[in-house]
Amino acid sequence: MEGSVKKQGRFRLWVQVLFTALVNGYAIGFAKGQIFQGESKAICVPAVLGNRGNQMAFYVLGTLMLFGVAFGRLICGFLCPFGLVQDLLHKIPLPKWELPRAVDRPLRGLKYVMLVGLVILAPMFIVNEFGIGAPAFCKWVCPAGTLGGAFPLLSMN
Repeated sequence: MEGSVKKQGRFRLWVQVLFTALVNGYAIGFAKGQIFQGESKAICVPAVLGNRGNQMAFYVLGTLMLFGVAFGRLICGFLCPFGLVQDLLHKIPLPKWELPRAVDRPLRGLKYVMLVGLVILAPMFIVNEFGIGAPAFCKWVCPAGTLGGAFPLLSMN
């Protein structure tokens, strides 16, 4: 039984590594310490909440819900590049410690505050001169860009 669990873990690791290479496939840019500036960056990504002229894009919400229902945690566990980073960080041996309950309980609600405040409200109301909001959570909080892009690029420069 233990051998099959290790094989599944290795399989998952290889799927994560391959998918990370696929979605972050600009290896030449990492080697040169440059950010990709190709034509495919012009492809529109639906940032509905950040644009005053748009209403709620139910097709985006519906697509996310469809993938969530159909695939569950498979996408986060196997296909998300940040999932690979989290798995690798989890393998670092550190002493176990527990957060005191007085601190833990309020922090559990913080995720909802951040969802509403930084993911929904900030892009709607903090806008530039053209009425377009920036993805506040991605710019100010999310570590995925820092760990997956900034650190590798800084290490090359």
